[in-house]
Amino acid sequence: MMVRRLLSAAVAACIVVTIGAGAAQAQTATSIGSGQPSNDAVAVNQKDGSSLFKLAFSVKKVSGDVNPSNTAVAYASCTDCRTVAVAIQVVLAEGDASSVTPTNTALAINYECTECETLAAAYQFVFGDGTDVKLTPTGKQELHDVKKQLQDLQKNSDTLTLQEIADRIAALAAQVGDVVANNLVPTGQSAAPGQQTTTTSSSTPGTTTTTPTSTTERSTSTTEAPTTSTSTP
Repeated sequence: MMVRRLLSAAVAACIVVTIGAGAAQAQTATSIGSGQPSNDAVAVNQKDGSSLFKLAFSVKKVSGDVNPSNTAVAYASCTDCRTVAVAIQVVLAEGDASSVTPTNTALAINYECTECETLAAAYQFVFGDGTDVKLTPTGKQELHDVKKQLQDLQKNSDTLTLQEIADRIAALAAQVGDVVANNLVPTGQSAAPGQQTTTTSSSTPGTTTTTPTSTTERSTSTTEAPTTSTSTP
């Protein structure tokens, strides 16, 4: 059994941080395009002394044109507050696409905000080589584990600095990309190349075991550098 790995992987990363007060301040980082499926994390904080953390995590398969959108928006209009929005999207593209226009956007806004911290982080991973693919059971479990770590970070973020939160998010997002890149297989196959699978026939006495062989082609990726902005009162 010959296994063909993904030929291309597009990765976009946007991080925006604003710290400060006074007039309206907004920083935006956007990649080109728009479309479906969409994954949105929107955090609007208008309560003084509060902390708000919104997380959106999505894994979707698309066929035909590839026009997904991934958006993280953090808006703060409060005093002594923290606002965080994190959007992580994985898109598995199948078939031939005449249009490939993924959009990845991070927007952080401080409006009439005093001593506030605002972070928006958006990570988008688009994989595809024109064939029908799926994640292995191992890949699905590993993504579940990463999502659980993100949810734990969401619950315990008040014990960390904003920079520590951003670093942790970046590390987990990188893990998402690695998991998908190493656990994609053609539809109908259950294990990734290098993982042993067995099939057993019981139509006659005894068993027959087969182990698939595989060929691997390394994926390529492009990354948009994160942008960071800091303002002081």
